[in-house]
Amino acid sequence: MMSMLLASLALGIAAVLFYVHAETVKRARTMLDRPPMYSHLLVPFPLAIGVWGWLFVLTLAHSFPQPYGVHPGLLIAVLGLAVLGLVGFFHVTCTPGLSLAVRACFLAGFAAALTAAEVLMVLAMRWEPAPRWNAPMLLAGYATLCLGGLGLYWFCQPGVLNQWVDRLPRLSLPARTSAKMLAKGLVGALLAVVLSTGLWLVLSAAQVESLAHSLAQPVIQPEWLAGFVSMVTAGLLLVLLGTGLAGDRTGVHVHQLAQALSANVDALQMAREVDPVTCQLNRLSVEKHLQHAVTRAAARRSCFAVFYIGLDAFRLINESLGFHSGDNILLLAASRIQQMTRSHDVVARAGGDEFIVVAESCDTQEGAGSICEKLLEVLSRTYGLPGQDVNLSASIGVAFYPQDGSSVEALLANANLAMTNVKRSGRNQFRFYSSDMMPSGRSDFLIQAELRDALNSDQIEMFFQPQYDLHDMVLMGCEALVRWRLPDGKLRMPDQFIGVAERTGLILPLGRQVMELSCAAARRWHQLIGHWIQVGVNVSAIQFQQADFVDTVAAVVESSGIWPRALVLEVTESTAMNNAESTLHKFEQLDAMGVNVSIDDFGTGYSSLAYLKRFNFHHIKIDRAFVNDLNDNRADQLIVKAVIDLARNFGVQAVAEGVENQDQHLLLCGLGCSLGQGYLYGRPVPENEFVERFLLAAGPVAALSSQSA
Repeated sequence: MMSMLLASLALGIAAVLFYVHAETVKRARTMLDRPPMYSHLLVPFPLAIGVWGWLFVLTLAHSFPQPYGVHPGLLIAVLGLAVLGLVGFFHVTCTPGLSLAVRACFLAGFAAALTAAEVLMVLAMRWEPAPRWNAPMLLAGYATLCLGGLGLYWFCQPGVLNQWVDRLPRLSLPARTSAKMLAKGLVGALLAVVLSTGLWLVLSAAQVESLAHSLAQPVIQPEWLAGFVSMVTAGLLLVLLGTGLAGDRTGVHVHQLAQALSANVDALQMAREVDPVTCQLNRLSVEKHLQHAVTRAAARRSCFAVFYIGLDAFRLINESLGFHSGDNILLLAASRIQQMTRSHDVVARAGGDEFIVVAESCDTQEGAGSICEKLLEVLSRTYGLPGQDVNLSASIGVAFYPQDGSSVEALLANANLAMTNVKRSGRNQFRFYSSDMMPSGRSDFLIQAELRDALNSDQIEMFFQPQYDLHDMVLMGCEALVRWRLPDGKLRMPDQFIGVAERTGLILPLGRQVMELSCAAARRWHQLIGHWIQVGVNVSAIQFQQADFVDTVAAVVESSGIWPRALVLEVTESTAMNNAESTLHKFEQLDAMGVNVSIDDFGTGYSSLAYLKRFNFHHIKIDRAFVNDLNDNRADQLIVKAVIDLARNFGVQAVAEGVENQDQHLLLCGLGCSLGQGYLYGRPVPENEFVERFLLAAGPVAALSSQSA
């Protein structure tokens, strides 16, 4: 018969051991800054001493026929087996993702290690004669240990018991933590009974004869040895348990602080992204969503719709009923808009009485029109306020990506412009954005936003208009003229964006890009026909006034590989005379570099002949204002002749702009004009058409120089 006292002590040690083991596994899983060798080998060692003490006390509780001793060496081997079995079991409980076969092998090894340790404990007594072993009972003990090991594995999995405890209602966090600890203690006690039963079966399988005696010396008293081992084991486990409880209390406080911090972060995030009145996204947040939509649509080469919704005459509500009533109407309107849109559409309040809807799945005017009709109908329904019913209407503007704008700013501005257009023409309607809605005083900000995007997305193109020798009709060169091709294929002319570019500073990157594109085209033509022709590039006053203008020109010439004499910079007369001394210095630098300069729009400014004669330039361009009425206006004829004579005296060429008919051509020839350009010779055309019509298919092309770049 087993000693009930020692058996109870063994069960108590086992229960505490398994509870501490589960807590240790939980903490080992969080040791992310420790290598696996630390958590899977060093951490289980003190627990293995607890297993060894449990085995020892349980063995002492078993009744043997004679007093016995224990061989010290074999006793240490028992400890080794305990360490080996626990290290393997600790590894399988701490390592997620192991296959079922691997886990089964480790659990079987754990049960085998306990079985072998208990067998070795009996052998350490060195009975004479040796005990006989009851194989069926030994296998029964091993099977029971396997079952207990499986239960212990389940017990150590994170969150298993916690899920059950979390289902208990109305428990505070400290009470819930205590309940989890109690549940672990009860399950640990049950596992202690199962595993201790398995070890008892292994011990009972050893059949020691009644007259057998132990050869191990000295003979010990089981009670004293059990007391000593129990004290050491219990002390070690209690130290580990106390550390775990302190960690739990710290975890409670940390959890509370983390919850409070998370709540504050959520509140700040909501305040930053959500409109406080309607609880919809605000403008900042919808712009982020719209940017993601633009990126996705660009990758898929698809289109989508943006709706800009404004409540009509909403200001009267605030003024007559108060802001509280106005907020209630905004809340109701936002709810109605949300109900009429798809679940994946983005709804936001833009501010005031305006809302934005981004519908990525809407790619046709028919679909957008259907959405608008539903929105107009639902927003025109009566708004029931306390003691007052209010009726409103709405105006909706729609813009599509990419045809109505390829950037967030452009899409919102164009949708807003369409909505404003509706408000001006009767309200309670919807309208799609159209380029003809653009008022003459259209916002510089919108043009700037679209132009900035165009500069980064290859929307700037160069058209080229030929220049001919008026006497032998040899192609002498061309003028490069900038065009802005919108995503829908339409062209925007310079007078629609150059002014805004100059007012917003974008003329500098635009001017450089124009120069780069023109020089690159001249380089390609040289490779095609074998010699250079001149290409004229217009320079804005702001560009020319930059201190680094000459350096910019030099960098473009070098990067493009163009021969400098093939580049003609066209500077207006007014720009050249604005700061004559600075102009003189820059013209000298450009001439030294080999770049030609042309005085553009000559006769429209106020030139000083004293300065003009000092400038290094190569062409004078006669403004089209003097060429338009050249056939019938004697004064224009005299002015043109004077300019041509001035050019001849300065040793430069005169270029007439805007030549549109044969009579103008003949008059200019008679006046001695050198070069001409205009619709009579050819309209501005894209580069590929210029090559086909004027470089390859037309008459002779003058070689600028026999030199090569």
